[in-house]
Amino acid sequence: MLRYLLKGRSIKDRSKYQELPSVDVDNDEHSASRADADASAMHARKQWDYGTQKPHSRWQQFISSFTTWFLLKCIAGVAVLIISVQVAAHAKRRKNTSATVPPQRIHHGTLPTLLNVVNVRKDSTRQYATDDFEPLYVYSLDNPQYDRIQKAMFMHQVDWLLHETANNVTEWPELSVDSTTISFYEPLVLSWTAGAVKHSASTRNVWSQLKTNKHDIRQPLVTDETLIILACYDEHDEPNLEGMNDIASRIVEVATVEQALQTSAHHITQTCSAKTLAQYNISQNDEASSWFIPRFPAIRRNYCQFALYQPMQVTANDKMETLVELARSPRLSIQSLHRPMAIHLALSSNSLQMVVDFTTGKGGESACIGVPVVEYGLVEPATSMQPPFSQRLRRLGTTSTYAASDMCQAPANQREPGKFIAPGCLHSVTMEGLLPDTRYWYQVGVKDGENVLEWSNVKEFTSAPVTGVDMDEDNDLDFQPFTFLAYGDQGCPSTGWTKGGEWIARMVEAELDHDVTSKTVRMVHHIGDLSYAEGAAHIWDEWQHMIEPITSRVPYMVGVGNHEYDHTGGGIGKDPSGVNTPDGFRPDWGNFGTDSGGECGVATAKRFTMPQSDTSNGVFWYSYEFANLHTIMISSEHDLAKGSPQHTWLENDLRLVDRTRTPWIIVETHRPLYNPETLWEQNNVGIAMRYEIEDLLYTYKVDLVLAGHYHSYFRSCNGLYRDECNKGGPTYLTIGSAGARLDEAWFYPNAWTAKSIQKQYGYGRITIMNATAVHFEFVKVGDYNDATSGQIGDDFWLHRNR
Repeated sequence: MLRYLLKGRSIKDRSKYQELPSVDVDNDEHSASRADADASAMHARKQWDYGTQKPHSRWQQFISSFTTWFLLKCIAGVAVLIISVQVAAHAKRRKNTSATVPPQRIHHGTLPTLLNVVNVRKDSTRQYATDDFEPLYVYSLDNPQYDRIQKAMFMHQVDWLLHETANNVTEWPELSVDSTTISFYEPLVLSWTAGAVKHSASTRNVWSQLKTNKHDIRQPLVTDETLIILACYDEHDEPNLEGMNDIASRIVEVATVEQALQTSAHHITQTCSAKTLAQYNISQNDEASSWFIPRFPAIRRNYCQFALYQPMQVTANDKMETLVELARSPRLSIQSLHRPMAIHLALSSNSLQMVVDFTTGKGGESACIGVPVVEYGLVEPATSMQPPFSQRLRRLGTTSTYAASDMCQAPANQREPGKFIAPGCLHSVTMEGLLPDTRYWYQVGVKDGENVLEWSNVKEFTSAPVTGVDMDEDNDLDFQPFTFLAYGDQGCPSTGWTKGGEWIARMVEAELDHDVTSKTVRMVHHIGDLSYAEGAAHIWDEWQHMIEPITSRVPYMVGVGNHEYDHTGGGIGKDPSGVNTPDGFRPDWGNFGTDSGGECGVATAKRFTMPQSDTSNGVFWYSYEFANLHTIMISSEHDLAKGSPQHTWLENDLRLVDRTRTPWIIVETHRPLYNPETLWEQNNVGIAMRYEIEDLLYTYKVDLVLAGHYHSYFRSCNGLYRDECNKGGPTYLTIGSAGARLDEAWFYPNAWTAKSIQKQYGYGRITIMNATAVHFEFVKVGDYNDATSGQIGDDFWLHRNR
């Protein structure tokens, strides 16, 4: 079975399994044949008896192989039965609805459109959808309205006035906004009047969707099927929507009036207090003619404008749908283009530095102006928010961006609504010369000439402590315990899932405020599957906006997961990790697919700056020290086999760790080596990773291995090595419960599971007490009414001898 799981990797490269620890393989004897060398290594591995180090007899081999085959057959049969029952249950639930969901959306969530347009139920209620089988949000990457406008012909109102049917219009609709200036994430109300048209044979033929009645004299011109279109542009680029010329770069959102009304109803019901409704003069009676947008998205253009378009058939021979302009709103002026956003801190390879990244401007294919700058200084209690000018330090940084053409494949590289959108200008500045463990204030902006276009608000952080503990002098008394939080697989409510990601963010923010515990949180580790943008680029802005209250206060250290990197083409010359193949890393035994939506790590690599050395690889694999802790981030989405660049780097990094300075070693990887969920394709990858790096982790006495990927919580026994507990290996933790849809797969029986929790959002809280003790807690997270939110679902102590 293991040979089958690993055959794709082993056949391709004999070196990857030639030197398995504790396995005697004569490399010279088999050097002439790649397949023979691999077969010998795998044969030796299958003969090896973990723990006893004695080869089986041939009779024992037969019994062992038959038993393994029989057990796997039984497990597979049970799994098939479970899946059949679940499918039957799902089918029963869907019996009374006509809504359908593509399979990939069920697992990955529905990526909403820019304005979070909701689906309208197809039954008689005509309300917005509410569950997984009628997705709440319209899927941004597969929106029929987007396809529709790509194929339609647009007709301006002035042109339509020449058409005979225009003579029947007795009252033109009006479209208005409650403000002609807008900043990102501010609320906006769009309102319209219905207009009127006289009933006649010509209007009935032209607009079949008008619900005309022969007894009616006047009909509303705006109907449920009227389209509301949002177009955004720069001063020199005001759209002319008569044709198809570059329409995708201007039109960013489309919804029918019915969808807009239901979206507004959802936002009013779910997100608005009575005070908010009163502030914006919104009532339930207004729903018939208004769209409440609680947060205007980050659209990096100078202007935006709404328009009403009515589908019509100008002549009987028309093969292309014509969309006739009924009204335009006043032009919206975007006010926040130069405002620093998505501010996030990161540790550097130098403990006396702190990196700050942020976003301004337009970016993409537009040139970025100015130079990023940070001002910072010591916090003084009496003047913490307005430090004396004499204490101000200033550093300049660098800027980058990316365009659709930089992505590896669709949908990320497609410049049309719902897919690529300009990310802005991505800045990175390093604050240098910091005192250890000291409180600093800082603010960021972009310097254009002698002036800064717009400063951010003043924020604060604490610099890293002195690295290392001199264990020979036994000076642990001077060591201050510190805490960091860890999780994976978050996303945000805009990914169409539950609000688990938002709950996690707010709970972590409360920890930073010391509202939950008196422990001082010094950093957050996010172990892959960050925003779940998957090619719908606006999701990145939504997610980074959600977590900014955290990332602007403590270092936010990230790794890549399958939803940041995995792709199946277009990687040559674009893959930021340096892999020179079209499809990255895709062994036959793995399930590496298109989960990044074609981003292939570009967005993550451009948006985040992680600690670097001469041999590390950006956000993909790197290491750093904090006090007495050495943390290693590796990529489960890249080759880890012996001889690969990542394996070589990992072995060298582990070998060079000075355990007298940093006695604790934690390795982080998105996919876990051990996890007992009955997701067999996922488990294949974990088994392969064990063959690749488990012996390294054992040899260099790694203490903890943190992972995500499975949307649940799991803790192994202590000292796990080669499926056996208390053998001197690490403790393995899966904390993939930070917001993505929670897993429901069963856990299969095994000897190495110490604790597992399903259907519960949460994160890990890790406290380094000293050089010999670490305390771990799994913190449950729920909504504001959940009495268990904040409670500890699991905790354990890890002790090590000096």
